[in-house]
Amino acid sequence: IVELAAGFVTKASWIPDKSDEVMASVKVLLMEAATTKKSENVRILTPNSIGENVRLWNEFVGRESDLGITTNRFTHETIVATKAWQKQHGLKETGVVDRETMKLA
Repeated sequence: IVELAAGFVTKASWIPDKSDEVMASVKVLLMEAATTKKSENVRILTPNSIGENVRLWNEFVGRESDLGITTNRFTHETIVATKAWQKQHGLKETGVVDRETMKLA
């Protein structure tokens, strides 16, 4: 959906998966983006994100959860593993890899 560091944003109508879980992630992302200063380097990974940063996150959270996720796509498995990791570390369980999640990773 959005990876701010790459400057990529898609219209909500182009989101193939409009489940409550994905749309909640979009809301978190928009709140994060609204409070971000232009000079800050922020990287947010959300459902449907694709790329090297997602692959690296998947490998990290996959090791932490014993799920062995290695894809470069932010999938349902990524959401589940991310929420579990966030819960384990006392973070809000959004399934979105936001600033707070990145800080603790």
